[in-house]
Parts: sequence; structure tokens; C-alpha cells
Amino acid sequence: MKSKPRKSSSAVPLHRVHPLREDIEAFATAGVLALIIINFLFAAFKIPTGSMAPTLLGSHRDMLCSNCRHVFPTGGDKLEPKKIDRIQEFLCPICSFPFKEEDYRNARCMHFPARPEFMFRQSGGWQYIAVDKFVYDFRGPRRWEIAVFHPPPEVIRRGHRNYVKRVIGLPGESIEIFGGDIYVDGAIARKPSNIQANLWRTVYDSSTSENEFDFHRELWRVEGGELEFALSKFRLIPNDSAQGDALALFRREITDYEPYNGEPSFSMPMADLKIGFTARPAAETKALIAVVSAGDTDYVARIAVAGGGEETTLTVAGEIVARSPARADPGGESKIEFWNADHALGVTLDGETILSHQYGDLIDADGETPETSRIGFGVSGAAAEFRNVGVSRDIYYVRDIYNPSERRGLVRDVPVGEYLLLGDNSHNSADSRSWGTVPRKDFVGRTFMALYPLERLGPIP
Repeated sequence: MKSKPRKSSSAVPLHRVHPLREDIEAFATAGVLALIIINFLFAAFKIPTGSMAPTLLGSHRDMLCSNCRHVFPTGGDKLEPKKIDRIQEFLCPICSFPFKEEDYRNARCMHFPARPEFMFRQSGGWQYIAVDKFVYDFRGPRRWEIAVFHPPPEVIRRGHRNYVKRVIGLPGESIEIFGGDIYVDGAIARKPSNIQANLWRTVYDSSTSENEFDFHRELWRVEGGELEFALSKFRLIPNDSAQGDALALFRREITDYEPYNGEPSFSMPMADLKIGFTARPAAETKALIAVVSAGDTDYVARIAVAGGGEETTLTVAGEIVARSPARADPGGESKIEFWNADHALGVTLDGETILSHQYGDLIDADGETPETSRIGFGVSGAAAEFRNVGVSRDIYYVRDIYNPSERRGLVRDVPVGEYLLLGDNSHNSADSRSWGTVPRKDFVGRTFMALYPLERLGPIP
């Protein structure tokens, strides 16, 4: 009788892997590979100082104005003995409400990990950015980009071996600062629209509150009419509704005061300004008006209201330089912005550019920069309501941090193979003005994204 074959004891039974485990392993593998690739291509950097503020923030505290409730960052190191006196001149950039030393001592960063206070003792926070480490292996740095680089060895301080600045001068160029603007080989360097949009600094916002003193109505001087203010809205009424214009002009001098620095004593008057508002014209309104001036030269945008009998125009010193068929709707809301920056004018209606004009491309060797400016909004023919009225200023480059009142000076001829870099916080930035240009080999990469705090998460143009 034949015996049955015995099964081999070495046989291993097969077990089916749970589908969920397969998914987890696949995701984990992909995640590890992604982290390896990301770490190889990109790097995260902590902003070391306030030289790029408020575009990028080093150590800082978030100040809350008790009057208008505006929140703004300021440097986190002002309790040092050599800086403590600057707190006495601290002003809110919106309503000019003064701060005291006690206000600063009690201020903290309003984002994690400076909050909650019982867990984290530090008062200041920092910003983190992502840097593309390989882009400059394929091309050179471009003007207006923000780059990370190694500074000259003699200027490395406090362990900061990576600096962050904006690329201004390219190899072989001659760079000059005049009236807060940058000139390259004698011609003004205009910022691209995406860069300019990121550099406007708000100096007034009608949507802010009034808690300790009224300031909205008092900040505007009216010509040719009456101005009412209630519930964050202005109502501008011409004296002569049949023919006259009514203008509301900003009273306060606009300077390049940067609250991050906490000292307005060396602030320079500004002419590169922007005004924006949302207007609701009446059926009888002929035109909505926006005004920006530099010295004795007025730049006026008149946005015609449909059915009012006017045309949409842009004038310089009373001369029409641009026209547009665009019209604002009577009874409806129209969002308008008007700016003067880098010797270029622009007007947008509901987000679309309808008027533009450039002037003064070349530097005027005998010219003077304007000492005064004015900005405002207006109406023609009949009353209109205005809300979300905002006034902003452009960045202002000074010749050097030790002599900021000198408005003009040749900064440097950029050698071949090197670049000139400046900080956005021009009054408080150690950059190429003081220690020279940077060779291409010393560049680490281009910043392309803000990582932290989360409120600032997003691309960097």
C-alpha cells in the first residue's frame, strides 16, 4: 500500500497584505523621496535682521494701536540700551497715535510659537523663507529679485553667514540713487507691477476704528465742498453741484517713516504715492477724481461717470496725456486706484488699467526732488460716497544710513561678474552701499516663498 506524499515542512504559507498597509507604505515612500528631493533643491532660511522690513521680518513684535486697532510689526530688539530712546518717538503709521515704552515691553508676536505666552517666553519672532538653491546655476540674478548670499567676510556679524537683500545693480552697470529712486546708467529703473504691488506701504486706511480720538475727518482738508464721515464712509458734496469740483486732500505730510525702526526723526518726504477707494456716484455725478502731486506738479485722474457728459482723462500740470473710453456706473460701486511711482502714472477701474503715462526717464543733473506732495479724492457735479479709502507710499532708497538727508549720490559702478544689493528698509540696512558688491559665486539662491508665520505664507515675487 502506497503511502501519501508528505508535505514539505519548509513551505511558507502566503499572507495577503492589507490594502491599507500598501497605501500607507506607498505614501510613506513617496513622502520620504519628496523630502529628499525638496531638501536637495530648496532650503529654508530664517530672516536674520530687519533690513528687508516690512517685506521680510527679522526679530519683531506685533504692535496693536489702541486707537485705530491697526496691527503692525516693529523690531524686536529695541530694549537694548542703545535703542531704548527710540521708543519715545514710536508712532502708529495709520493714525500717528504715540506709543510708550510700556506699550512696547508688553507687545509680543501674535503668531505661534510666540503664543501662547505661558509656553513661550520670548517676546520676538522671526520669519522663515524658502530658497531655490539651483536657479543661479542656470542664469544670473535679475533686478528686483530677493536673493540669499554670503556677504564679504569682514561684515559677517552675530553668526549671520547668510544675508537677504534685493538685487538692484547688474554687472557692468552704474547705479545712482536720486529722490528715493534707482537710476541705472542715468535712466530710471521702474519696478515691475508685481514687485511694485508688494512694496506699497499703507499710511492711511479709512476702515480702521476711532477709539481714543477722532482722526478720520480731521485728516482731510476739503476744497469746494463738504465732507461727512460716518460708519467708515465718506460723503463728499460739491458746493456747486451744477459745475464745481470738490476735493478732499490728505492733510498729514507723508514720509518714508518705517515703524519697524521706531524712529521718524530722519524721515524723507514722499512723492511716490497711491490712493485707492470704492466710490458710489449719484445719478447726477459727472466724474470721480483722484489727485497725486509732486511739488508744484499735479497729476489728476478724472474717471467719467456714464451719462455725465465727461471723458476719462489723465492730466499732468493741466495737460491731458492719456484718454480712455472707460466709465464708472452711476448708482453702482466702482473700485479706483491711482498711483505715481518711479516716474510712471497709472489708473485702474475695477482692477483693469485704463490710463497710464511715463515721464522723466533720464536723471536731471540739475533737478531737485520735491519737498512737498499732496494726495486726495474728489467728485464733480454731484455728491458721491467713498469707502475703503487708502493711501500708500512707495519704498524710498536713501544714499546711506549715516547721511539719509543727502538725496543724491553715485552708489557704485558694478564690476563685471558682481551685483549690487540693497535692503528694502533703506534707513536700517547694511548692504552694498557700505560694503560693496557681491560676486555671483557667493549667491546661495533666490527666495520664492514665505513659509512662516502662516499669516504670511505665500509666494514672494
